[in-house]
Amino acid sequence: IFEEGGEYCHIEVDKNNHIHIAAYAGNGDVKYAYLDKFNSAYNETSNSCTVDASGAVGEHLTLDVAIDEKGNSIPYIGYFTAAIKAPKYAYLVDTTHANKVPAGVDDYERFTGAWEVTVLPTPSRPTTNREDKINIGVFKDEDGKLNWSTTDGNAPADSNIGTSTCSISVNGYSSTETSQCYGNGSKNAVFAYQISGGTGSCIETAQMR
Repeated sequence: IFEEGGEYCHIEVDKNNHIHIAAYAGNGDVKYAYLDKFNSAYNETSNSCTVDASGAVGEHLTLDVAIDEKGNSIPYIGYFTAAIKAPKYAYLVDTTHANKVPAGVDDYERFTGAWEVTVLPTPSRPTTNREDKINIGVFKDEDGKLNWSTTDGNAPADSNIGTSTCSISVNGYSSTETSQCYGNGSKNAVFAYQISGGTGSCIETAQMR
């Protein structure tokens, strides 16, 4: 698919049986390819693009795909940038582009706006062992359409945002904490990745509002 090969390659087939491929390829870039079906003819120019080329970017990559209200595919990519040692997030904004793969950057590596690309604003530093991933997932209904990240799939309200309350008592001291155990109600992607702390490693999750 990619002339220069690829690492951390991730393939997803959406509910319309379209094939989506993302990889860390080229000169350390995030590459994306789209095929209408498994036996479609492939052309490097019209079926693939560079999403992000800002420094060494694209390791530890994962991919998820949802369908928008018009039936178009929206690929979501989570990945790591070694340049600033942080997780990044990209998703396709221009879903109506004729060949489904509008370039995320131009020949000078400037963003085009066809993809939304951002750094996750986390104070933590993900671990970068070979097997670690910047895991990404989006909430979808049974037809694969993008949905609210609520307990019932409806627009967010006080009653369908999942929270839990935990009471802890240690050595006579007690504390009650309320935490999010579901999505924050938005349609934004959810991330999970491993970080290193003072007492070892743990999983951190993130979702933009």
